[in-house]
Amino acid sequence: MLRRFFIVACCLLMTGCAAKVPKDALLLPPESLANRQLQTRFYDTGNEGGVLVAANAVLQDLGFNLDESSKELGVIVASKTRDATDQGQVFLLALVGALGNNPNAVNAADATQIVKVSLVVRPLDQEGDAPDTDLSPEKIKEVQDRVYQAIHDGLLETFPKAMCEKIARVMAEDTAQTLTNELDTLFSITDVPGKTAVRVTFQRVIFNKLGQINSQAQINEEAVYQEFFEKLSKSLFLEANQI
Repeated sequence: MLRRFFIVACCLLMTGCAAKVPKDALLLPPESLANRQLQTRFYDTGNEGGVLVAANAVLQDLGFNLDESSKELGVIVASKTRDATDQGQVFLLALVGALGNNPNAVNAADATQIVKVSLVVRPLDQEGDAPDTDLSPEKIKEVQDRVYQAIHDGLLETFPKAMCEKIARVMAEDTAQTLTNELDTLFSITDVPGKTAVRVTFQRVIFNKLGQINSQAQINEEAVYQEFFEKLSKSLFLEANQI
């Protein structure tokens, strides 16, 4: 691990500045059938609002803060922030930065990790088609703005204002794109009429001390989605049986 960090640090020394983020850093990999199956479940209920309430409770139980939750739109966006600092990485970057007369090189070290979840709920009619949605591009933009404010305010107590603004803007823009992708996926489903579809994606983004993206990836570990949907199914069962 330290060897990998040393290589990264050497690259920074040779370039004399922090690594630039690729233009496609936020682009998610193409949708696959395996991912759709992993991230989508169907429930025998017409109570879309009840599913949203249960999902809210599950995400909070998993330690997420709710950035946006709307029964009207059938949308939940939540996130949790963790320290991503690795002292070995910081030490090497600081050392190489000093040797190369670049004391700011340490700012390129991992600093903040945000795990974000986006969830869309849609009932499928008896023909298997999703009904018209209120989640129009204009509504998605409104969600984006609210997510920006929620994440920005949540980071202010810990990070500099400029960094909070950069991180919140990136996460909000990514949320808008994710919701669009999730709607496209749900609208393509026609083989399970009469059920309520739940589409959820988890993403991890790591920022450095300048508020720049060091890495970004969609979380595709089966255990993550299995835990979420098992808790959601249990919550819906308890609610349906008033337990």
